[in-house]
Amino acid sequence: MATKRGMCPYCKSRHYFLVNPEATVCFCGNYHQMEPELAINTYENYVNNAVAKADDTLEVVCNPILAYKEYADVIEFDDSITKAYLGRILCLVYMSKVRKAHIDDARILLNTGTDKYFKKPSDAPLIISYLRKTVRVVEDYLTAVNKRLTFRDYFYDLDCLTLYLTHVQEVIDFENEVLETALFVKKKYESEKIDALLNFLDEKISSKERILKDYSHILVTGDYYKFNKIEHDKTASVVQVPKKHIDTKTSRYRMASLDIAENKTKRYIKDEVFKDYTDTIRARKFSFFWFGLFYTLAAASGICIYAFKDDFTLTIVSILGLSVFFILGTIFLILNLFWGSLINKKKRKLEIY
Repeated sequence: MATKRGMCPYCKSRHYFLVNPEATVCFCGNYHQMEPELAINTYENYVNNAVAKADDTLEVVCNPILAYKEYADVIEFDDSITKAYLGRILCLVYMSKVRKAHIDDARILLNTGTDKYFKKPSDAPLIISYLRKTVRVVEDYLTAVNKRLTFRDYFYDLDCLTLYLTHVQEVIDFENEVLETALFVKKKYESEKIDALLNFLDEKISSKERILKDYSHILVTGDYYKFNKIEHDKTASVVQVPKKHIDTKTSRYRMASLDIAENKTKRYIKDEVFKDYTDTIRARKFSFFWFGLFYTLAAASGICIYAFKDDFTLTIVSILGLSVFFILGTIFLILNLFWGSLINKKKRKLEIY
């Protein structure tokens, strides 16, 4: 039987060693004796916990940069973990901003891992779930970028239009790669979800290709542009055609810019697309501690009122303390509920389906 990776439950160092599952005992590098099953289970638990930690960083804390590093650490430790590899691809999408997308990086990573990570039929449901999720996030990204760069369907300026068309091409290339991966997985695993994903991709890719070929784009200045071509460096190029009149109401709207303009008549287009909720979650934990503390002090003040009922001064002090602590506790409770609702309402839905 082939050897498996094991880890010593008694050593502080996190290093694995090869174990023969059919052996009676095995030894780690520090000569601790153990059963092979214990070493193998220790290793698997360590890897699963590391992946779960990265999942939590991405799904709960919503910090894709840190999650990417944690997934990378898992890959460095054990490069056979499919979920960690898929997690890194998803993180790259969430790390993308208006001005700088990592969609091409995600496409390259997906292409690189197809032959290595997507061969096991048992991994197919996980792979398809992540691909569906990733495509959904990519679509959300492109929609958000479009909203940032346009006003009433008119692009603010030529730079905004060029940037948007560049991202459209990047998303087309990525979704084509997802399509190839899904077809690769389908050869080993048949599922209605794969067929649904393929149909969805066909529809989305076709609609984006029409944007690059048939659609014309208008700037808020009234200039009328039509897409020409995409160069090999993925830089969008447009040509100008005769002007076209647009809604005059846009002239009363403050113009926007990708860069901080010295002209105060323009507003700055924010670079953020997917928000990082790390500070909000920390604030929620902070408020949870304080409203618990103040309510505890309010309860203690209530006990003091009963205990010092014969002493007028101490009773008044206890009543004041009860009132102040209760009010402060209520304020922090409201803040806790507010931040919690904000996270639940706006945080990214990353559950695997």
